[in-house]
Amino acid sequence: MAPDLELEGLVEPAELEQQRRPLRSCCRKAAVGLVLASALLLVAGGITHWASDTKRSAASSPEDSKQILREFSEFVAAGGANDNVTRVLFIGNSFTFRNELPAQLEHIAASLGRKVEWSMSALGGCSLYGQTGFRNAMTAQLMMQDWDFIVLQDYSALTAFSATRDKYFYPAIREVIAQKKRAKVVLYMTWAYADGLQNACLPEASFKTKLLGCWPLGDLHESLQAECLRDNQSTTVASFPCMGYALARGYTSALSLTEADLVSPAGLAWQVVKGIKSIPSDCKAAIDQQFPGVTMDMAFPPILNVTDFPPLDLNIWDLTLWDKHASIVGQYLNALTMYATLFGESPVGAAPPVCSELCFLTNYTHTGPGPLTPPLADATVLKLQHAAAGVVEWCGADCKRRSPWIR
Repeated sequence: MAPDLELEGLVEPAELEQQRRPLRSCCRKAAVGLVLASALLLVAGGITHWASDTKRSAASSPEDSKQILREFSEFVAAGGANDNVTRVLFIGNSFTFRNELPAQLEHIAASLGRKVEWSMSALGGCSLYGQTGFRNAMTAQLMMQDWDFIVLQDYSALTAFSATRDKYFYPAIREVIAQKKRAKVVLYMTWAYADGLQNACLPEASFKTKLLGCWPLGDLHESLQAECLRDNQSTTVASFPCMGYALARGYTSALSLTEADLVSPAGLAWQVVKGIKSIPSDCKAAIDQQFPGVTMDMAFPPILNVTDFPPLDLNIWDLTLWDKHASIVGQYLNALTMYATLFGESPVGAAPPVCSELCFLTNYTHTGPGPLTPPLADATVLKLQHAAAGVVEWCGADCKRRSPWIR
C-alpha cells in the first residue's frame, strides 16, 4: 500500500500549526531594552577581552580605532572566539520535526563535548519553497539571525522527480542562499519509503496545506501529470533502493546547480542499515537520464564494513503498514549522519537515542521525555554510529560543493 502523500506530517491537528523551537540556551532572545542598556557597558570590556584574546595592540590613530571596532563587530556577530557553540537553523516539515531531529542532534553533540543551539521553522506536509523567507514570515524572521548552518529538507517525494526539482527544489535553495548571511547551507537527504512509491500519480495535497501556502506553484498531483502518464516512470521510484537512488541523485545534484554547501546523506545510511546491496539496472538508468551532464561519482548503494544489523524499525509502524516517517531509531540515525556532516568527525561514542519532548512510537502512541524503552543494545548503537560515519565518508565529494573553502 502506497503511503498517503497528502497527509505527510499531518497526523495530529496540533501539528497543522507551524512548528518552531526557540534557539536553545544562551541564544534565546533577550529583551531589546536590556540588550541596548547592556551593550554600552559591555563594549569597552568586550573590546579589551577580544584584544587580549586576539593579541591586538591599542589603537594609535582614529583609523586604527575604526578598524578595531569593525573587527570587534565581526567577532561579536560570529559568537566570539571562545563561544564554542554551533548554531543551526532547520527548515523543513515533519521529516525534520517528527521524533525530533534537531533535539537528537543536540543530544548527540553534547555527549561528544560539543554544544549545539538550534531553531526550527517546519510545517507538516509543506514544500521547502513554501517556507523560505520570501513567503513565510517566521522563516524570514529567523533568517535575520546569524547561523553556522541552515539545514534544508524538502517534501519527501518531491526531489525524486525532475519536474518538481526544477519547479520547487532548486529555486527554494537559491532563495535561502540569497538570505543566508555567513551560514553554510546543508541539504538533508531524506530516505525512501519502505516499499518505494509505485508511480508519480500522486493525490492532491490537503486543503489545509494549500491554505497555508505550502504549494504556491501547484501541488505534486498537478506538477507530475506528465510523469504520471509515462510507462517507465514507476521504475524510478517503485522500490526502496530505486526511490533511495532517485532521492540521492536529486539532493546531490543541487550542489552543482545551486550554491548549497553540503548534503547530509541520511538516506544513504538507511540503505546501509536495511542491508541493500544492489539497485536494479533499469531504474538506475532511468534515473540517470534525468541528470544530463550532472555526474555522481560514488557507487550506490554504499557498501560498508559495518553489516549484520539486527531487525530495526527505522519507520513508524502504523496499524497495517509502515508509515513514511522515521521512528526514534530512524531519526537517531539521521541525527548521527547530520553530526558527521556538520562537524566532519565520526559520531562513534555518542550517547544512545532519547526523546526530548514528545515522540511517536508504534501505531503513533506517544512517549514523553526520556531514553528509548526498551533501549537499543550497545552493539546496535555502535553499528548505527559506524553506519552514519561510513556513509558521510562514502559520499565524499558528492556531498560537498566543490569550492576551495569546503574540505
